[in-house]
Amino acid sequence: MGIISIFYFLEKFKIKHVKLVSYLILLQLFCNIAIPIKTENNKFFPRFSELEDNKINQNINYFISQKWSPRTWSTINFFDQNIMLIEEQCKNVKEFVNYTNDVFIYMIANKYFKSNQYLYFIKNERYHEILLRHYDVDIKSLIKNKLTNDSLIILIDIRDIFYFKNNYDLKNYKLIEAPYSFDHKRKGILIPQSCLKNSN
Repeated sequence: MGIISIFYFLEKFKIKHVKLVSYLILLQLFCNIAIPIKTENNKFFPRFSELEDNKINQNINYFISQKWSPRTWSTINFFDQNIMLIEEQCKNVKEFVNYTNDVFIYMIANKYFKSNQYLYFIKNERYHEILLRHYDVDIKSLIKNKLTNDSLIILIDIRDIFYFKNNYDLKNYKLIEAPYSFDHKRKGILIPQSCLKNSN
C-alpha cells in the first residue's frame, strides 16, 4: 500500500525525473530485503553457522520434531524438568497460571497441572486486562485464593515480579529463575516455599 501511494504522488505532482526517482526507490527497497547485514545484536537474522547448531530434542513429545537453538532448548528443558519435579514432590500444588507470553511454557505446564485460565498466556498489560473482562473467571481472585493454601504455581516474566509483589501475598512463595536467553529473556516459576523444602 505504501509503495503505491508513493508512485501515485510522484505521478500526480509531475515531479521531474519520475523514472529516476522510481528506480531509486525500488533499488532502496530491494537492498533492504536482498542484502541483509548480520550484526551481533540481531538474533532474528541468524548466521548459517548458528542454524547448523540447532538440534532436535527427543525429551518432550510436544516438540519432538522441532529443531531449535541450544538456548531455546535450555529454557524449554528448564520448565519441563522443574514442573515435573514440582508435580512429583509437591502434592499440594494442583494448578498453574501462565503469566508469560510463551504458549510453549503453557503446553509444558499443562502436562502436569490443570489451569482455569481461558487465555493460554496472560501479561500484565492493559490489553489483557480488557480481554479478561469477557471471561467468567476472575484471574486475580483465583490467584489470591490459591496462593493462600499453596496450591498454585505461577509462570512469570521476571520483569513482572514487582507487580506480583505489590498485588499478591508472596510471603510463602519463592522464585526460581530459568536460564537467560535472548529469545525468551528472563522467565521463572513462583513456587511455594514448602514445596522447595520437600524437594531437598
